[in-house]
Formats: sequence, C-alpha cells, structure tokens
Amino acid sequence: MAKEPLKIVLAKGDGIGPEVANATLDIIKAAGVELDIKEVLVGKAAFAAGYDDGIEPGTIEAVKERGIMLKAPLETPSGEGYKSINVKMRQALGLWANVRPAVAYPQLDSPNRNMNVTLFRENTEGMYVGLTKRMGVQDKVMLDKMFGSAFADLGYKGNGTESFGVQIISDKAAAKIITASLDFAQANDSAEVHGMSKPNILKETDGRFKRNFMDIVAKYEAVDTRFSIADAGFGQTAAYPVERGVLVTQNLYGDFLSDVLAFQAHGSLGLAPSVNIGGNQKKPVAMFEAVHGTANDIEGQEKANPTAFLLSALMMLKFAGYEEEAKNIHDAVMKTWEDGQATGDVWLSKDKEETLAFNKLVNDLAQAANGGYEDSVYKLRNAIVEKFATRHESKSERGTLTTKQFTAAVIGNLGKKPANDFAPCYMSDNYRALLPEV
Repeated sequence: MAKEPLKIVLAKGDGIGPEVANATLDIIKAAGVELDIKEVLVGKAAFAAGYDDGIEPGTIEAVKERGIMLKAPLETPSGEGYKSINVKMRQALGLWANVRPAVAYPQLDSPNRNMNVTLFRENTEGMYVGLTKRMGVQDKVMLDKMFGSAFADLGYKGNGTESFGVQIISDKAAAKIITASLDFAQANDSAEVHGMSKPNILKETDGRFKRNFMDIVAKYEAVDTRFSIADAGFGQTAAYPVERGVLVTQNLYGDFLSDVLAFQAHGSLGLAPSVNIGGNQKKPVAMFEAVHGTANDIEGQEKANPTAFLLSALMMLKFAGYEEEAKNIHDAVMKTWEDGQATGDVWLSKDKEETLAFNKLVNDLAQAANGGYEDSVYKLRNAIVEKFATRHESKSERGTLTTKQFTAAVIGNLGKKPANDFAPCYMSDNYRALLPEV
C-alpha cells in the first residue's frame, strides 16, 4: 500500500542552499518518495520580502504543526549585523538537542577511517546564544560588584573599547541533553557516552554541566561512560574515535567539535548531516539541516556538494518511517562513490585496489609456505615488503562532478547495491529514542 505523502516544511536557504535543496528533492522524488511541501522564506529571501526578523510569518506554527522541517544553510553575518536566524529558529521551536553524526565512508579517503560517532550538542544556552555586549561604564560597575577583585584586577576601563559575553548553564538544560544522550545510547547499543566541558577553568558554568553528567550517569549502569576536559576530549576523539560512540557537550563546544570531527572524517563539511530535535515522543519537532554554511564563494557555479543536505534528508526520511526509501538512496550514494564519482570537494579512496593486491600477496605467501616452496616464499616476502612500503603513495583522487552530474549519477544508481554495504551510525540508530515520553 502506498504511503501517505510526507508533510514537511522546506526552506531553501541562502548561498548554495537552493542548489543543494533542489538536488536533494530531485533524488528523493526519483526514489519514489512523495513529499507534501510547504515552502517558506527564511534568511536573506525573507529579509528581501520585507520580513524584519528574517522568518516568514507562520513558519514556526507550520513547523510545529507538521513536526518536520528541512532547512538549507542560512547566512549569518560575522561580527556584526542581525542575530543568527539558525539560533532564532532553534529557540522558537524549542529544539533543545542538536545531533550531529560524524562518519568516515570506506569509499572515500579519510584522515581517520574509524570515525563513526554521534555528537549530542545542547542547543539552547551557553555562549552560543549570543548574549554579548560592548562594555560601558555602567557595565563595568555591575561587573565590579558582581565579581569583586577577580574582575577589578583585570584592569578593564569600561570605555567602549572592550566587549563581554554571558554564559548561562542550567541544571534543566544540562540534564535534558545528558539524559537524552544516555537514553539514545542505551536504546541503540552505543559503545559509550563521553561527556566534555571545561570545569577546571569555568568552575561554575562548565562545572555545573559536569556535576549533572556525573549525577545522571550513576543511574545508567548498563552504559559505559567517561568525562574529559573539553580540549583533551577533542583531541582524544579526533585521534582515537570510539566506534559507534556518543559524545555529549555544551552548545559552543559542540559546534567546534562537530566541525573537527567532520574534517577528521573526510576533510570536508560537505558530508556532515544533522538534526535539531525538540518536543516529546507524542509530539516531536525536528529540523534537519547540513552542518556546512552557505558557501557564497561557489554559489551558482555548479560546484556545490549536495551530500550533507541529502544525508540530512535521509535522516528525516528515517525519522518519519521511510526506512526502506532512505536505505535505497543511501546505497545509491555509496555506489556512486564506489564508481569513482563525486563532487570536487571529496577525495575518493583508491586504497581498495591497493589493499586487494596486498592481500593477494599475503595469501600467496601463506600457500607457498604451506607447500614448502622456499624460493617462492623468499620472493613473495620481498614483494610484500615492497608493496607495504608503497601502498599509500597514491591512495586518493579528487572528485570531478558538478552538482547536477552528481545528482544524476545518484539517481542512476537507485536500486543498486554498493559492494561495501557500510551502515553509518545515523542510518541504523533510532533518533526518536532520545525524546522524553512527555
């Protein structure tokens, strides 16, 4: 029986947003998924239409009603201008969890082939909400009273040449994201939950996050857990990621760490999906988006990689119960890479051919040794040593496809299976498991 059309709210965003959105919609349509789309203006297009807050009226209500939004990247001015629309959307929709998988695909070259983790980022508070201000005389007086000599000894003047920010960490928000990460790990048989903050320096704010973590994990004896100072945790995870591990941290750290892990996976943000989740089991609200930005420098040049947005859409399909359709598209993407086809920001792996040749030599050596052929053993040993020394000299090549070419290649591979049926964490995990009952 045919499924009902999936009702979503769509924002095509800024910069390369419309390009990656249209490519994604073409692939989803070709895969036989019918979408009931309510398109809204958010970002530069909304400002151009005269909406002062950058969000078309009725958008928030539509997302709450339909429960799902697919949002392309939005431009955020750096150091000046209007507040991030992304942050405003997350706050208005109550999207308290930002979940960002980081995955290294076997078909692609990778700085770290073991990367297959899920990051939980608290989404509503901390420095990332943007409470910053230029420091005037009255601000200095307030801070002097609040912090005493610890602030006064720093010698700030309060003459408009300095700025300050506010970070607020609450038990409520910290406990919610930590509990969600543990519930998720328990439901999906994840390897561990690794918490991170900076309590050794930011003793009250980050210390509060750590205290919540330590108190809550004590109730989850079946889940392996650990806690690290954020900078050490970043390095540990980047260098030695735990297969199918879960990471949980504060808002700003999560933004930093997700980019680090994306680059460790494939040297690009063009393959990093995410979902922002709020609500509860009965009435979930989810906004799916790529981790990358608007990439204005390549807008309209057919260089945009739609993969991160497409993978975010596959998370959306899976979240909405379209698991077979999501798997079909995911297989087509991997088959496309396997065929040596990708956009220019992606490095395709050539290790497969090198590894097969190396393995054949090892097998030949074993057979020769078992057969007592000493001369052959000596020659094969030397060949293996030489092969091992040179096997990584030419291990990757950059993709060459345009956005439309890659889209067509994926559509052409629908219904086909890749040789390596790799299952990344986000295609096997249940994201609804992180939501509270009510």
